[in-house]
Amino acid sequence: IERWWNKQLEELPLEVHCGYRVASFDDASSISDFRTVCDSHGHVFARGQIGAQNPSRLAAELQQVSSILESESARRVAAETAAVGSREHLIILQRITSALGEAVTFDNLGATVTAELAPAVDATRVGLVIAGQLIALRGIETPDDTSSLAHVLEHVPAQWSVRSELSQEIAWVGGELVAVLPLVFAHDRIGTLLLGFERPALSIAERALVDDLVRQLSLTVERARVYEQATADRQRAESASAARDQFLAMLGHELRNPLSPMLSATQLMALRAPDQLVKERATIERSVTHMIRLVDDLLDVSHIVRGDITLAREPSDLAALIAAAVETARGVMEERVPIAIAIPQSLIVDVDPARMQQVLVNLVINAAKSTNEQDGIEVDARAHGESVEIVVRDHGTGIDAAVLPHIFDLFVQGKQRVHRTKGGLGVGLPIARSIVELHDGTLTAASEGEGCGSTFTIRLPRWQSERTTDQMDVPAVATGRRIIVVDDNEDAAWLLAEALRLLGHDVRVAYDGITALELANTWPPEIALLDIGLPGMNGFELCRELGKLSSRPYCIAVSGYGQPKDRAQAREAGFDAHFVKPVDLRDVQAAIEALSTSN
Repeated sequence: IERWWNKQLEELPLEVHCGYRVASFDDASSISDFRTVCDSHGHVFARGQIGAQNPSRLAAELQQVSSILESESARRVAAETAAVGSREHLIILQRITSALGEAVTFDNLGATVTAELAPAVDATRVGLVIAGQLIALRGIETPDDTSSLAHVLEHVPAQWSVRSELSQEIAWVGGELVAVLPLVFAHDRIGTLLLGFERPALSIAERALVDDLVRQLSLTVERARVYEQATADRQRAESASAARDQFLAMLGHELRNPLSPMLSATQLMALRAPDQLVKERATIERSVTHMIRLVDDLLDVSHIVRGDITLAREPSDLAALIAAAVETARGVMEERVPIAIAIPQSLIVDVDPARMQQVLVNLVINAAKSTNEQDGIEVDARAHGESVEIVVRDHGTGIDAAVLPHIFDLFVQGKQRVHRTKGGLGVGLPIARSIVELHDGTLTAASEGEGCGSTFTIRLPRWQSERTTDQMDVPAVATGRRIIVVDDNEDAAWLLAEALRLLGHDVRVAYDGITALELANTWPPEIALLDIGLPGMNGFELCRELGKLSSRPYCIAVSGYGQPKDRAQAREAGFDAHFVKPVDLRDVQAAIEALSTSN
């Protein structure tokens, strides 16, 4: 053995030292003989045939070899035992880590700790505190005041305590041994794990396993905390969004209701005396229309923020769209600004006509606010390969270089005087851009600065079809229908009924659903114009009841509620059309004619 070790020392970077137990030797002389071998150099080596000359020394050397072999055998057994323990430790750690990985909420986490982690370390009692809440308990009688207890446990220091040493804060846990294990992430204590055992001590390996599991649990708690916070934030945002939508819907309803009789009154005046009070009526109509646009813009902002604007796209003649938009804008513009239009025929785009007109009206009105009668506005369009370009240009006040990058942000406006003669909410351009982008297009703004005018350019995909607007169907005109108008706003009902009578219809009025249903049974109408918010029987219920009549009338909703869910609810109730107050008499007449034609 000595010669073998000497050979190893020549070839390998080893250092060998003698080791022996004095108690193994028979007497002092044997110890002295063996010491001679060890003390003469740093390692054991042979000196020839010493056994024959000195038997006692040979016995000492053999005893040393035996002792070394016994020690090495014990070391190997311990190492193998430790390796088996390490493998079991690793298996448990992997299993618990996997289970914790599936826990995304505090409740999931509590269930995993009690069902998986505690049994893995032989703990019979478990408590888990996170974010000031007692998340999980097992094998422990729950104290009455859990919130106070959770607060206390958040500050109890880390400890392993046997029953006789338990402090008052944790004595209620019970058991022979209690561990208080802080959960730490980024040096911050984010929770506390309590473990109770029915034995007074754990081995070093068991304590090491607990420490490893606590580290994994800390990471999982932080992840669950972030998830819970994100969930709470999302729920608050959804609640706020729902409250905002409800408020905006109510606001739109309450603002539109008084506008409806105002618009109907001006249109009735025009029918009765078309040559009288022309300027006054125009002023009222323009103001009412402006108010309607402001209400619609506010509601559109809500839809844009949520991303729930839907389009009803169809092939549309761009020249007709622009002409209609310019005509609408002229009705709202206070100053008669000249508008030059240059649009080639047969430019067809696949758009939602109402929404695209809204965009164009916004751009024309925006340009009119920035210019005067001398400068004017130019609107032109041209084809560029597979796209169409629409340009609205003015030569007015222009856009400041600092404002231009933010001109499409919500509530951003250029400089205005204190009296705000130009008005507006700063939402028209953001709405316009959002609508254009929904059409797979772009809307850009350009200006050389203040006093240099501005140019807004829309680019849209061109409709690839040979069909022209000449082939589109136009509904025939029909008049003289039996119509019932139902609205609890007596002014609005009377004015709309009078206007319809002047158009040649036979009209009856009711101010609630029950009366309307009784009237319909004795005087069957062809068309029913129904308010939704009726007393007693609401408009949806009335529409369903009218649908049960042997001669079912066409039902048109006329309501202050105009959100997409309101329109969907109207369709489900059986309405054939839906108008948002204040309704234009021309739109009502067009709907009556369209329904009559389809009949």
